[in-house]
Amino acid sequence: MTIYTARVNSEGDPESIWTTGVTPDIAEGPDPSDSTKTIVHISGALVDTAAFIANHYYKSSTWHERESRPESYYNWKDEAWVLDSAALFQEIRNQRNSLLFMCDWTQAADSPLTDEKKAEWVTYRAELRAVPTDNST
Repeated sequence: MTIYTARVNSEGDPESIWTTGVTPDIAEGPDPSDSTKTIVHISGALVDTAAFIANHYYKSSTWHERESRPESYYNWKDEAWVLDSAALFQEIRNQRNSLLFMCDWTQAADSPLTDEKKAEWVTYRAELRAVPTDNST
């Protein structure tokens, strides 16, 4: 029987799983390299460790099923996915910055756009820059 070792955080959210063969390489309990984590063994066959991590959590010495994370800006807390607004706003800023980068060429001196079109792009870019401020909630 294959033994897998999982590292879970204080909320039971598994952060990693590795196979150890038939003998565990680390005892269950507090992670010796990080006291905020716990080591748990899983016996049996795991076909897809990434799917197991996405769809399970560990609580009261038992693995439980859960829905996958809705988006990267959600964290597992109190047996539910909870919105992390700081991470959401970082995602919004990242997308905004990408959109600004993709239209930088419109403001270059040698841009083939007419002055009217350049002005439209100026307005669009100003609106993009205001996204985090205008949508703070």
